[in-house]
Amino acid sequence: MTIELTTDDALHLKIRNDGAARPSEPTEHTQGTGLDGLRTRFEQAGGALHTDQEQNMFTLHAILPHVVEDAT
Repeated sequence: MTIELTTDDALHLKIRNDGAARPSEPTEHTQGTGLDGLRTRFEQAGGALHTDQEQNMFTLHAILPHVVEDAT
């Protein structure tokens, strides 16, 4: 697993897991919202959540905007 945190116009978090891939068949643990719920929360904050899987490599890329508070 690798974790990369960078910042430019936004905060970027990339997590790559070359170990356990997501199951291709649904399991009994399909309750909850998982990545869809996480994606919704990132979008509500003005960001995004992208996932990708190629063979056994799963990548999660989370993006959050910088928050600038008014100092006045």
